[in-house]
Amino acid sequence: MEMVKAKKPMCQPKEKVPWRLQLRWWILRQQAWFGQTYYGYYGPRTVRTGPNTIVKFGTSVGQEELEAMRFVSENTTIPIPRVFAGWSIRKAVVIEMEFVDGTSAWSQWSHLTPPERDALCSELVGYVHQLRGLIPPSQTQVTSARGGPVRDHRLGVYPCGPFDNIDAFHTFLREGNELSSYKEHNPEVVELHEGTFLSKFTHGDLHPRNVIIDKHGKILSIIDWDCAGWRPEYWEYTKSQFVPFGIPEEWTQALKRATGDYELHHRAERRLWVCNEFPSSGKTFCDPPIAEQ
Repeated sequence: MEMVKAKKPMCQPKEKVPWRLQLRWWILRQQAWFGQTYYGYYGPRTVRTGPNTIVKFGTSVGQEELEAMRFVSENTTIPIPRVFAGWSIRKAVVIEMEFVDGTSAWSQWSHLTPPERDALCSELVGYVHQLRGLIPPSQTQVTSARGGPVRDHRLGVYPCGPFDNIDAFHTFLREGNELSSYKEHNPEVVELHEGTFLSKFTHGDLHPRNVIIDKHGKILSIIDWDCAGWRPEYWEYTKSQFVPFGIPEEWTQALKRATGDYELHHRAERRLWVCNEFPSSGKTFCDPPIAEQ
């Protein structure tokens, strides 16, 4: 029998990276090492590299966040970190941005007086109104800020879409299952997905840890725009509850004032999570809003 030589496995050739970009990447990694040593830990994808600079980088950082930050900065007065540079190398995206010196609303909440909390919530409502007042390219599409794929940890690790309309997005949320299959045990899902909705520009992760304030509760910056884009109008509210920790009741009520009351939609989303194996942690949805403990 004639012996057949095994073929070498086909592999994709490594992308050639210009030496200037390689040097830039090498410098960033040295800055990251120094920043973690000098300034401390800021997160798995984020490192402070100087007194006024913080960098978000890695293969799990997407162009969608960079697009959203630039879009919001160009079209609203919402305070967000100023983007100094955005670039990519192979599959990693790098966003160099302004470091905003403050504390999160989450860590500062118990130290604020009731009037300061009220003022913070009113300021938050105004900024959400600005986002929802932006004109979408299409009244029903679900996309990134510039019309590309959707990145959202509610939807899994990788980008998905874009979706031409909200019905297509809802079908994706149901993992392709027919809506009729939910009627008996999950009527809330049927009621939600039979509804008619418009697309609104959405931060997509608007909880107190992503709002930086001063010691009196004034909002200095809204951060973490990786889940932002054009979403169904209820998404801002329901996604604000998609966290493994409780949300202060005042915060939840402020979002209801800003977006409308989508608590029924939130309950439907919770049911959808329970009956579908979606690629995120089952502990993600928080319990109903809590008052300060």
